[in-house]
Formats: sequence, C-alpha cells, structure tokens
Amino acid sequence: MKEKLNKIINIYKNYKPTKKECFLFFFIPLIVSTIAIMLWGNHDFWFLLNHGKYVLNHGFPIIEPFTMHKGLSFVMQQWLSAVIFYLFNCLSARFGLYILCFVINIFILFFLYKLCMELSNNNYRISTALAILTDFFLLLFRVILPRPQIFTYLLLIITLYIMEKFYKNKNTKAIYFLPLISILQINFHASMYFMLYIFMLPYLANFIYLKYKDKKDNRVFKLLLIWLIMLACAFINPYGIKAITYVFTSYGNPYINFMVGEMKPTSLETNFGLLYFIILIGTLLFFRLFRKGKFELRQFLLFGGLTFLALKNYRNVALWFLGVIPYLIIYLKPYFKKGIKVSLKQKAMSNLSYITTIGMAMVIIVLFSFTFQVGAHSFLDKGMEILLNNYDQKDMILYADAISGSYAEYKGLKPYIDVRSEVFLKKNNKKVDLYDEFYELSYGKLYYKDFVNKYNFTHLIVRSEESFYNQILNDKDYKIIYYGKCQNKIDCEDYGDYVVLERIEE
Repeated sequence: MKEKLNKIINIYKNYKPTKKECFLFFFIPLIVSTIAIMLWGNHDFWFLLNHGKYVLNHGFPIIEPFTMHKGLSFVMQQWLSAVIFYLFNCLSARFGLYILCFVINIFILFFLYKLCMELSNNNYRISTALAILTDFFLLLFRVILPRPQIFTYLLLIITLYIMEKFYKNKNTKAIYFLPLISILQINFHASMYFMLYIFMLPYLANFIYLKYKDKKDNRVFKLLLIWLIMLACAFINPYGIKAITYVFTSYGNPYINFMVGEMKPTSLETNFGLLYFIILIGTLLFFRLFRKGKFELRQFLLFGGLTFLALKNYRNVALWFLGVIPYLIIYLKPYFKKGIKVSLKQKAMSNLSYITTIGMAMVIIVLFSFTFQVGAHSFLDKGMEILLNNYDQKDMILYADAISGSYAEYKGLKPYIDVRSEVFLKKNNKKVDLYDEFYELSYGKLYYKDFVNKYNFTHLIVRSEESFYNQILNDKDYKIIYYGKCQNKIDCEDYGDYVVLERIEE
C-alpha cells in the first residue's frame, strides 16, 4: 500500500505540464462558476435590468423614477453595468447573463494570470495555479454574479497588473491605460471608484521609497500625474462630481451596516466569516513556512490594508483575495522551476487534450443551462401578475420590502422601497431618511399599523421573513388575494413564503 501511494505521489511530483496543458485548468473554475450562477440565483439584479431599460428608453434620470416616492434626488451610479446586463438579458433571457458572467470571468482569469506572470518572472505553472486559486475564492465568496462588482474586480485586477508592470519596467506604456480604467470604473460602479486608488497606494509608497534610494527614479511623480489625469477623466460621466463623491454620501449609515449582510463586520458567527479567518491564519502560517521569499513593501502594505478592510466589512473580503493571493508568488517562486522543453509528441498530446477539454466544457455548460434560468422569471411572478392584471396601477400604493420591491420595479410597479439602500438616505435623495423608517419597521420599533396608515397602502406584498407578517395576516382591514409558498431551497432562503394583500374599502 505504501509503495502504491509513493508511486502516485511521484507521478504528480514529476508532472511538468506544458503551457497549453496549464491553460486547460482554467476551464475548471469557468465551468464551476457558470454552474454556481445557475444554482445560487440572485435577487439583487432585477433593479439593474430595470435601470438599464430606463436609460436606453429615457436617458439618465436625476429624480428617482422607480418607487412610489416623489422628488427624490437620484444618481444612477451603476448605469453602464445596468445597460450591459439589460442588453445581455434581452439577447437571451435564458442564457444572456450566463454568457456575460462567463466572458467576464475569462477576462478575470486572464489578467490574474498576467499579474501572476509578472510577479513570478514568467513562471507559467505557478502563475496558473495562483490565478485559478484566486478565481475560486472569488467564486466561493459570490463575486462571479451579474452585479456591478464583477466589472469592478476585473478593473482592479487590470490595475494591479499595470502597476506591477510599471514597477518592473520604468518605461512601460501600460500606465497610460489607467485614465481609461478611471472612466470605465466611474460609469460601471461609481460607489467603488476610489478603490482604484486604494489598490495603487502601496505602489505609490514603494515608489516613494525607491525615490529615496535612487534620486534619479522619478516614477513617483509620473504616477501622481497619472492620478490627476485619472481624477479629471472621472468627470466623464452623466452625473459629474455627484458620481465621484457618491461613496461619501452612501456609506457609514448604522442602519444599513446593521441590516445589509455585506456591510457587517466579518466575524466568526457566519460560515463565510469563519472560512475567511481560517484562510487568513493559513496565509500568516504560509509567510512563516516559506521564508525564502522576500516580503516586499507593496505586498506588505496591500496585505495590511486589505486585511483591515476585510475585517471591517464582509463585502471587502473578496478584495482581500485579489490583493493577497497572487502576491504569494513572491514567496513561492524560489521553490518552483520555470518551464522546460517538451517533445513534439508531448506538444501534440497537449494540443489534442486542449481541444477536447474546450469542447467538453462547452457541452457541460450548455447542457446544464437547460435546467436553470436567470433573468426569465422569479418566485414572485404569480403575485405580481395578479396585481398587474387586475388592478389599476395609477391608483395603486404598494408596499414591498427591499427584496420583493426590486422585482416589483422590474415588472413595472412602484413599491415603497428596494435593495438600493443608499438611495433612501437623506444625504443622497436630499429629502427624507426613508431607510431609517424601514429599519424601525423591520425590527418592530415602528408599529406596522401606524406605518400602513401613514402611507394608506392599497396593496402589500409581505414576506414571511418580515416582522409584521403574522400580524398583517390577521388584519381585518386587508384581505389576502394571493398566498405564495416557496417550493425550493433557493426561493425559501431568498424570499420565504409571501402574501399579496388588498385593502378592504369601507
């Protein structure tokens, strides 16, 4: 038994794949990520499809047009992401968003690989391994989904790649692409615009240190000039300074931090939090074990800064993987040899396996796609259809919470609230703090009867997860016109059961 085990170990120990064989491994996370999108589902993208449709039909709104509230100032900070999602969904409601996420993940893997190649001095084997590992972590922490973050993560990876190239090569022209990235980021996802600069700060510090050592090294001044150009280019967006400063008016609200899962501090109380702490401790042990590598300043600052951000908010954990996992190559590269020459027979077998694997990957994704749908329907459909087909929308005053509200908007209704938490802050809408009210309702601090009487709702969509669900079922002022019971694990976790109610006219 021991001899057989040693034989198996030696086979893998001596396995030195060609570059094409290494690329085959990229299909593993691509297939898994596509299947995961189909399985996980996502109730957060409905408002994005609605945004994209609105921009193409009406242009850029400055007054919030999707809810029942009047006169709320509005910045559509994800407009370009929304338009792309909507167009792909129109291309094919069954496959469009799968295709988009698949393509974006190809680019994410490609630039992760390019970044790792820069860090490893072109060692394609270790670069392939670390690129795939990073992508798996992004997949595990639900980044590869139809949300604006998918574009942000791609742009951040490209930014790191450009900065690493600039660090290795003083004369690289790649640095001149940063203003274009600035334009794309402010339009794809304005609330995360300044994350570009946060990811570049460790390099700025490194260039300051290099300038101190070598007075002739002026890259720090070149980078600062590029930053000014990037900031000027950021004004190329439909909302100008409002989009650039959107982050400052959207974060820090204690109610949002308490209610929105991704804004909570990363803790051991959740499975993902526990997993992150295990990975963090494992990384610290890794630094201890692989001491041949040199802990460079930019790597140290990236690790420290991103660890702080990851502990502060759960949504930043995926950013931690971007700025930490690829840089482990700095420690690993002394232990790995570069590629070796291979025979013509090995090359032929490599080409055959490459073509075969690509074909199999496409077949698996297509076959699996016939089982699941994204963008075509929702568990809430039947309840929405009753409201749309049997009642006059002009006279309807609809209560729906953040989750069901997004889908109601997609179907053309105007609910009380949706998942865009920051839109309902007075700092953004310049009128009223609606999110504070929603928080008090959600946690029973505001009596539901006072709330429904205040707005005189004609109809309500209430999920079983809401605090006043059982009370509204017994309210004599409202009658149930539809009861929706969740039928599968995804719908039960995302929505729960729900009821549609109509106010009884006196």
